[in-house]
Amino acid sequence: MKATLRRISWLAAAGFAAVILWAATSNPPATRIEVVTDVVHGVEIKDPYRWLENQESPETRAWIEAQTRYARPLLDAIPGRDKVRDSLNRLNRIDTYNVPLLRNGRYFFTRRLATEDRYSICRRAGPNEKDEVLIDPKTISADETVSINIEHVAEDASLLAYGIRQGGQDEREIRILDLKTRQELPDRLPAARYFGFRIRHDKAGFYYSRFRLPEGSRAYYHQFGSDSAKDAEIFGRGYGPTQNVGINLSEDGRYLVFTVGHGVPPKKVEVYIQDLVKPGPIRPVVTDVEAEFRPAVHGDMVYLWTNWKASNWRILGAPLDANSPDAWKEIVPESKVPVSGVTYAGGAIFVN
Repeated sequence: MKATLRRISWLAAAGFAAVILWAATSNPPATRIEVVTDVVHGVEIKDPYRWLENQESPETRAWIEAQTRYARPLLDAIPGRDKVRDSLNRLNRIDTYNVPLLRNGRYFFTRRLATEDRYSICRRAGPNEKDEVLIDPKTISADETVSINIEHVAEDASLLAYGIRQGGQDEREIRILDLKTRQELPDRLPAARYFGFRIRHDKAGFYYSRFRLPEGSRAYYHQFGSDSAKDAEIFGRGYGPTQNVGINLSEDGRYLVFTVGHGVPPKKVEVYIQDLVKPGPIRPVVTDVEAEFRPAVHGDMVYLWTNWKASNWRILGAPLDANSPDAWKEIVPESKVPVSGVTYAGGAIFVN
């Protein structure tokens, strides 16, 4: 028995060594170089493989197939690989639930059961009720690289906005499901990179930020029932592709909050607010401070989670009508431990 095991081990090792020798003496498929040069904040950055970012081009697909044919014999010959893969698959086969979103007493969340390969979007009528599947990705596409996510849920839990992503791309299509009729609305957004999506509390329409070249990201408003191709641009003009415009709504739905991040990760974030109840101009909150700011509006206050003069981060607060850093008050000071998360709920601030 021991001799048989030694013989098997020797044959596996010999086979693996042969594949390693073959890989070492053969050349991998060549990769075409086409240098694209960007200038970011005065720094010249050269990218020789930008053409590979077009996942659907025939040349990219051919490159992937050629690399796979080269790598497959090497990977398949690794001793014990199948056993390791099967063991990891068994360990990964568990029910997985993501943090729910509460709307009008109902819980919305994504779920992947141990028997499933992709996440579905579900709803519960209460914390101890049964899961109800709202969107099953298999009904959208049999392609297992297609995934779905929750973009937003209307405040009264009557509308669900969800994204559809193809093959792990940054771009996603956004659709809206009427949860009363279980019919999709004709209002949808094409596949693109989005930096925020929020349905108005009165359900007259929704706000979103979309990135497109060459202009960069812009914020838009869409009125339900209208042509999305004619959506009004409401913020972002004058910024370029190196600035990311984000959009959010305050919890009470009254204030629209815009952020502008300079670079990735941003070295500077601008903050702007607009009152939707008393319509007026978009008002700046932070514009010329070289730091990150993550804003949240609650009541008549704006809270700023920031690393301004605080490398471990802190939280500042100011009245909504304040127009100067002089009005900012420190709510949570910096400590020896970095602030890694902030949640505003029940009139309190929970800090991780």
